[in-house]
Amino acid sequence: GISAKAVNGESWCPSLHQKILQQKYQAILASPEMCLKHSAFREILNSKDFYDDIIGFVVDESHCISQWGGDFRPEYGELASLCAFVPAGKPILATSATLTPQALEEVQKSLLIDKDLSFHLNLGNDQSNVAYGVMYINGKSDYTALDSIL
Repeated sequence: GISAKAVNGESWCPSLHQKILQQKYQAILASPEMCLKHSAFREILNSKDFYDDIIGFVVDESHCISQWGGDFRPEYGELASLCAFVPAGKPILATSATLTPQALEEVQKSLLIDKDLSFHLNLGNDQSNVAYGVMYINGKSDYTALDSIL
């Protein structure tokens, strides 16, 4: 497997900072807020070593760029500035199970993705192993009612 670490306000500490500088992780998972607003982490993103070693940039749940990029979580609307950390020719991947055509256009614009140099893969979300269901529970703490789906 690959070594990965979630970097957020709760996990950030001097030890984690050092491990990232020492390139102990092959994948770093971080929120837009962490990348754009946390000064020590942003300093790492700005470093030449980080720039030289990055292999790509991934935005999971990219529909949030469209849905949350306004007043709720404005950093989602500022993700294009993170593209500066990605060397030319390195891939940018935006994933979502619920990306509408309009939101796709917003994501492409926000992440500076050239439509002519990229592709869009839509496998649909009509999956045979996914179904809607209603379960009745007795009160807020009746978690045993959920045993059948776990």
